[in-house]
Order: sequence, then C-alpha cells, then structure tokens
Amino acid sequence: MSNIEWILIIITIFLVILLFRYIQLKKQIRNLADQVNELNSGNSQQMLDISLIDKDLERLAGILNQYNIRQRQAVAGVLRNEEYLKESVANISHDLRTPLTVILGHLQLLQKSCKTLVNKGFTAQLQLFKLDFSNYILYLIKL
Repeated sequence: MSNIEWILIIITIFLVILLFRYIQLKKQIRNLADQVNELNSGNSQQMLDISLIDKDLERLAGILNQYNIRQRQAVAGVLRNEEYLKESVANISHDLRTPLTVILGHLQLLQKSCKTLVNKGFTAQLQLFKLDFSNYILYLIKL
C-alpha cells in the first residue's frame, strides 16, 4: 500500500469517529431538550439527567438544575407568603368584628332605651349612626 492509501484510510477512520461523536452529541442534546420541555410543561418534577458524555453538556444540565431548584424555592416562598397574608387578614378581620359587634349590640340597647324617652331627635341620630356602623361591619365581614 502506498502512503496515499494509508492517509486516506486514516482520514476515513477519523471521519467515522467524528461522525459517531457528532451523532452521540446530537442525541444527548435532543434528550436534554426533551427533559427541559417536560420540566417546562409541568409534567415532570425530576431533575435533568447529567450523566452525559460531553462535559460542557453536563455543565449546562447542572446549571439548568440549579435554576430549576431556585424557581421551585421562589414559588414555594410566594405560596407561603400568600398563605400567611390570608391568615393575617382573617385574624385581623376576626379581631375587629368581635368588638364592633359588641358596640353594635350596645347601640341597639341604647336605641331601645331612647324610645321611651322624649328626645326623638337623639333617637334619629342614633338610628343613622347605627345604620352607618352596621354597613361598616358588613364591609369588614366581606374582607
């Protein structure tokens, strides 16, 4: 065999190895893209598989996993804060409604006792105040 034939054989082997490597990388990139798609669609809670042949793809998968972890933590934090806010509003609403209901009861008693008195003007003002106060309590209850 001549030197040219040996060079062609070596170049052919080299090209076959490069083609094989190229096909492996393409397959891993498609696999990684499918895994990212599953994460984005919410169909998977698993981390990306980082047992890859190429170190750069492995590094990219690791970075994407860290990003995914931070996103999950952020969502969990928002949900915790939202729940805390709901509980706080419910507690504040309850703490306000109880004394306001007592005041409303006292106003009703005062109105009943004023009906027996001669002072009708005071009874009308008390009725308006009670109506405004009742509307305010109803507004607080809706919170």
